[in-house]
Amino acid sequence: MSRPLPRLIAAATLTLLTLLNSGHTAGLPEKFDATYNLSVGPMTLAEMTRKLYPKGDGSYVYESSSKAVGYARWFTKSVLTERSEWRYENQQLRPLIYSYDRSGDSKKERHLKLVFDWKNRRVTDVTNKEPWKLVLTNGSQDKLLYQLALVNDLQQGKRTKLEYNVVDDGSAKITTFEIVGEERIQTALGEFETLKLQTTGTRTTTLWCAKKLNYLPVLIEQHDERGSALLKLVNLSGIPIPIPVAANVP
Repeated sequence: MSRPLPRLIAAATLTLLTLLNSGHTAGLPEKFDATYNLSVGPMTLAEMTRKLYPKGDGSYVYESSSKAVGYARWFTKSVLTERSEWRYENQQLRPLIYSYDRSGDSKKERHLKLVFDWKNRRVTDVTNKEPWKLVLTNGSQDKLLYQLALVNDLQQGKRTKLEYNVVDDGSAKITTFEIVGEERIQTALGEFETLKLQTTGTRTTTLWCAKKLNYLPVLIEQHDERGSALLKLVNLSGIPIPIPVAANVP
């Protein structure tokens, strides 16, 4: 393969855009569980799960975990887990604590924890040997939660200025998505009408967000000079899946 497998899995995981809108706040369900398969060409290389659940104190946890499957397990035992604790305030999804843990391979093990202090307007790295601090703005997001914020915006009818100020490695950068059309997509869960979005840079990410699944992405394609990878939704609970309407038979 032209791309080292661990980098491929990590890249696809970090840019996967997903889910939801909020029930109490903006239409998100109380909890959900989604599974995606990562493939390159005909090979399925990894499985990713995304979960949302309440903590019971008004805040929520949004988790993402990915691991190699099948033939790919010969190349890596790494498990990548991201976790965002967050709260909905002033019409925004506000991160509180973000963590990143890569385990299963001692040579590539990495851990990170960020604490978002909104009272004092700063985010602090409390894990690394060289910790850093950064000033927060009203729209600051962590690397996982901005993905949920995108889908929340789509559910609320926002179609322009889909921009997110994402905190990463001691700096913040704007990630912008543009709606480039509509398309009907066939998935393992059925056929859905989707909005097609795209963001460009060193890597082009295209996603298809299903209108009847609260704009959950059902397909994500990532492409750069080294090749392409696909993430496909294969299982979902917590968000109702529409039952296909049978055609009328005379």
